[in-house]
Amino acid sequence: MIFESLDRVGAKASKVMMYPQGWNVSGSDHTSGLLREARDSYGVQLSPIQVQHLEGDTTWADSFTKLLAFNQTQFKRVLSLDSDATVLQSMDELAILDTTLSCGHASCILAQRHIVVLNRPC
Repeated sequence: MIFESLDRVGAKASKVMMYPQGWNVSGSDHTSGLLREARDSYGVQLSPIQVQHLEGDTTWADSFTKLLAFNQTQFKRVLSLDSDATVLQSMDELAILDTTLSCGHASCILAQRHIVVLNRPC
């Protein structure tokens, strides 16, 4: 779990997980348990969202959901990590930069003291 990795490296930034609103946090299934673990064990703020879907493209149809990171306007800056990212060391230095960076394939937006992690919908 990416939140375990962020915790292990001592990340100080706030963490938000955007997940499909159809997922039930209080359910008894495996997905519900993982949502609760992220919230309870790693201090992750859970944010249900509506998956953005584009008809006609089966490969990238739900990829536009990642753009919802731009809606996290309660934060001054945002670092968006994809669910298949690997955290090797703390990224807190990215949270305190006075500049905005943009990364091609990673679609990252840097933020002051906040990290948003997007989870790929099933």
